[in-house]
Amino acid sequence: MINIKDIISYHALPVDTYKELESGYSSAKKFKLYSENKPLYLLKIYNIEKRDRIKLQFDLLKKHYENNVLCHQPIIFESNEEEQVCYLVLSYIDGMSGDTALPTLGTDLQYKIGEQAGKELRKIHLITQDNSSNWYKERLEKYRNKIETCKKLGLTFYKQRFIESYIDKNISIIKNSPVCFQHDDFHPQNLIIKDKKLNGIIDFDSFDWGDPLEDFF
Repeated sequence: MINIKDIISYHALPVDTYKELESGYSSAKKFKLYSENKPLYLLKIYNIEKRDRIKLQFDLLKKHYENNVLCHQPIIFESNEEEQVCYLVLSYIDGMSGDTALPTLGTDLQYKIGEQAGKELRKIHLITQDNSSNWYKERLEKYRNKIETCKKLGLTFYKQRFIESYIDKNISIIKNSPVCFQHDDFHPQNLIIKDKKLNGIIDFDSFDWGDPLEDFF
């Protein structure tokens, strides 16, 4: 593991202490960087094998930030061949995760935060791919692979024939789906709440491309 103090020193960050974060399911090592007991940055460290994807995520986060999405401001992307890591330095978003904060709020406030999250998600979906990919073909193949896996494992479920028949008859509808950036992990744990309102959306590590409605899965 690369030395955190070396990263702080190399980039001349105004940081005096740091603390590792162990919440969430990301494969990245995460550290909160402080100055005078105030969190300023989030440092995320990845295996260098993810370098290209993390660099793309950094560039896309810049676009989201420019589109006024309530997200981290991307500050630094760097890779270190010697340590076999790459890392991001992002602005810190203060508050509580939605899975912790929302149950403490009334239904009216929960609804308002839901509306705020929806407006941010609409902005997230503004980014489209530069290259053309056949999303319908990819989604169809993904679906068929799941069907085959269920058969091999002998898995069945209620109304299976009806559901599979319905999908087979209607899946062509998604041929005309718009293809845009997907957060692909959009749920309360990745919503940051502060002062009873949405303060930010975090963890874009799982981002993908496809129909924006998939973000409601």
